[in-house]
Amino acid sequence: MPRLPSLALVLLLFVCPALALELKPVGKPAVGQRTEVVISDVPEAGNPFDPDQIRVDVEIRTPDGRSWTQPAFWHQDFTRSLVAGKEQLEAQGKPHWRARFWPKEAGPHKLTVRIQKANTNAGEAAAEIVVASGNPGPGYVRRSKQHLADLETEDGKLLRLIGPNICWPEGQGTYDFDRWFKLLRENGGNYARLWSCPWWLGFEHAPGRLNRYPLDEAWRLDHLFTEAEAMGLYLLISLDHHGMYQVNNQNWGGTNNWWTRNPYSKEAGGPCDGPNEFFTHPEARKLYQKRLRYLIARYGYSPQLVSWQFFNEIDNTFIQQVKHDDSLAWHAEMGRWLDANDPMRHLVSTSMTGGSDQPAFYSLPELDFTVYHSYQDPAPARKLAALAEDFVARYQKPMLVGEFGVDVPRLNLAIDPYLRGFRQILWGTAMGGSAGPGHSWWWEDMEKEGIYPLYGVFTQVMTRAGWLTGDWRPARIEQNLEAPASVDAAAADAAAFSMEIALNPGRRLVIRGSAAIPTAFAAERASEYLPRLIYGTRNPSLPSKVTVAFAAGPQAKVTVRVNSVASDNVFVARVGGREVLRETFVDQDKKTLVNGEISKDFSFPVPEGVQTIELENIGYDWTALDSLRIENARETRFAGGWKYALEACALRSEGRGVVYVVAPSAVYPAGALRYRLPKVERESVTLVDWPAGDFTVTWFDPETGAELANSQASSQEGKLRLAVPAFSVDAVAVLAPLLPTSSGVALSKPQ
Repeated sequence: MPRLPSLALVLLLFVCPALALELKPVGKPAVGQRTEVVISDVPEAGNPFDPDQIRVDVEIRTPDGRSWTQPAFWHQDFTRSLVAGKEQLEAQGKPHWRARFWPKEAGPHKLTVRIQKANTNAGEAAAEIVVASGNPGPGYVRRSKQHLADLETEDGKLLRLIGPNICWPEGQGTYDFDRWFKLLRENGGNYARLWSCPWWLGFEHAPGRLNRYPLDEAWRLDHLFTEAEAMGLYLLISLDHHGMYQVNNQNWGGTNNWWTRNPYSKEAGGPCDGPNEFFTHPEARKLYQKRLRYLIARYGYSPQLVSWQFFNEIDNTFIQQVKHDDSLAWHAEMGRWLDANDPMRHLVSTSMTGGSDQPAFYSLPELDFTVYHSYQDPAPARKLAALAEDFVARYQKPMLVGEFGVDVPRLNLAIDPYLRGFRQILWGTAMGGSAGPGHSWWWEDMEKEGIYPLYGVFTQVMTRAGWLTGDWRPARIEQNLEAPASVDAAAADAAAFSMEIALNPGRRLVIRGSAAIPTAFAAERASEYLPRLIYGTRNPSLPSKVTVAFAAGPQAKVTVRVNSVASDNVFVARVGGREVLRETFVDQDKKTLVNGEISKDFSFPVPEGVQTIELENIGYDWTALDSLRIENARETRFAGGWKYALEACALRSEGRGVVYVVAPSAVYPAGALRYRLPKVERESVTLVDWPAGDFTVTWFDPETGAELANSQASSQEGKLRLAVPAFSVDAVAVLAPLLPTSSGVALSKPQ
């Protein structure tokens, strides 16, 4: 190969008379690195962010003849410093035009700059820069061509996204991200989700910013991409959050005035009368596309960008002024616009709340993967594994649990002190075939509480299993984990007990609303089936009735405490179909918050014997319960003798496999507060439809990564039975085929 010239820049030869520019690389261009070019002497314009006033495009032609057009962007240099623990930025020099790209081959690259002013050609000019050799890297992120559930890079390698949300800093700005990115990388992570919002990286999130973007915030995002590229981290940018498109949303701390500060609103000088007009007004759509063009120009070069994500939890806006179908049409149009205008064809997504299934959105071909947010999900390993598998099967595209938490307003170690729920979400999502383990929301608290190493253990075990290559799909397991909703009659000498029945606080979670309570432990696990919020006609897919079956002893009594209502409701209680209580509640504060508005107990007796009680909400919106207590119940059995068993979910790729198991007493939230749980001993898990052969089985502790046991197992008639070593909370097994050798000694299949 001939030696490349050392001169990295051949200065411009202008083509159009009266237009002379200069292109100067920042640093030395090299393959596999951000190549940035300063464009000097561009004609002035009133608003350099508005392509209708001035449009600067750069056609890039590579040595092998490939070409594409990349928009240029208006840029300002800054330096950063920490002053009294706060990040301060100081502008350096004057604002100017730049262009960026990510070269994949060495040699001379021809750059042709074309300028339009007021949509009229103002001339063009060409220059050549020489790119030095280097490692091009794995390339841009794509949906896998072979496996519909997976993401991959352009080199054909699978990409598993491992890491939390790291959406905004604490007090030190980008310095916080420096620390968190390093911590993430040290613990096996490769991914973080960012937010663009009023308090961080807000391109159009305050009055005066409509099509006039803050260059200091843009520089901060530059810095995050610089760090991510150096460390091999992948970033997803969520471009808007739903609060900006809601009015008086009490769940955001009372009166929400973000819409009045949204630059698209007429109150802030924009074109839109209300939030829904953002999705329908032609001028608003055109302005938004200008923002997308700027983001493509500035960040679209980077292969570390996983996806443009239009919204965080867009379905939250459907509660008020935004119309589902208008938002749906907007997503389709903007997805098509990105596909036509992003030269690197980055993935496109949006996100939904927990418990929200939005088939019309998830089915859009313009959205490349589905995103579910999991909060307060009961039995999360089992349920999220099933949910991930279901999403992939129904929508035929990759799936991510983009946020998770055992609680909504905070990490709340008080309800998950040993991180049992955290681990069950982390592992359960991956076992369902998602494109990565669940992405935790509480990034700051994860650092303070030392939680990041749980991602490290996950990565270590899954790498050993070979999860980074091959076609991995959920494996079938022989188990029956759905508790019956009825009980057998109690024996005459059955022990009496009283119980507080656990209710699930999650909003919009689709759970069945009926449970059987034969024992105090069943009462503790009832949150898998019984909601705290009993919904009305507004949400017909959610339970409007709670049904509980149990064996009542002499003088049995039920006490239900009602917290608050979100509308004028009638609350009815029945025993064996007979009405025993009817109360009318008036929504006096007109708020949709669980805020103790009523806070009153209601009690009624229950006759002896097997009984079913019903609590029904007759009204438009929810009635929230504080507690449900039954006194003088009798211990009995679930109907048919059903018992709680070890819970398991698994992945497989041919003869390789990973199995995650949870002890019955540790299924979150049951047992979450107990320091020491009983040991599970002499248990087994049976995988079905398993290929014939012999396999090594290595068990690990998912909390520490310590190896627990080694054994071998043989598949017979399509079933592989695994003996589970003694454990108390959870365990994970890695399976690999045994291969015969000439010496007769069986070895594990190399990964």
